[in-house]
Amino acid sequence: MAEAAFTISGGGVVIVATETFYCIAASPFNEDAVRRIFSIKDRPLDKPLPLISASVENVRKVIADESIDALELATEFWPGSFTILLKLTIPFSGCLRDGQGRVGVRTPTACPASLLAEMSGIGWITATSANLSGGPNAAIIDDIPEPVIKSVDCVVDTGPTPGGLPSTVMALEAGQPVIYRPGAVSLDSIILKMKRRTINRLDMQ
Repeated sequence: MAEAAFTISGGGVVIVATETFYCIAASPFNEDAVRRIFSIKDRPLDKPLPLISASVENVRKVIADESIDALELATEFWPGSFTILLKLTIPFSGCLRDGQGRVGVRTPTACPASLLAEMSGIGWITATSANLSGGPNAAIIDDIPEPVIKSVDCVVDTGPTPGGLPSTVMALEAGQPVIYRPGAVSLDSIILKMKRRTINRLDMQ
């Protein structure tokens, strides 16, 4: 992990386990490293890479005003496998943002990837699946395609990951939840949390 953190901080690319599957990690502030991941995965540049933050506080510090409600919803599921699109006031690589300037972020449960984000001193890493674009997720290193393994600078093999469903990817649009990728957190759970938050706000008025 120390070698991986040094690699990330130096602009390298690493394979590391998340709370679900193995991912490809790099500093989201390093344009060359981020673009290298797109090349390794043969992933179109118009499909931004999601990020892992080492802590919720990291996200709070850089949240744009228009995404505060979305962040407050996210904290109902963090730490966990819940990725939400947010506008952040931080100079990430441009190809990490969607057409509306949003970045996909999650704070997972404790896992090597979240530890790596912290150990690197950056607080953030990319966390796209360690596969070729469109391929299956990898729960063990042997499931990762050989061309991907050979294209990175460091591989942290911590054994089998928990697997299961990938993180849910969603956004709040006009105040409504929009699911971009179904996953570990269901739409019903999101709607229930939103209803409870609304009731709590009304009770406080």
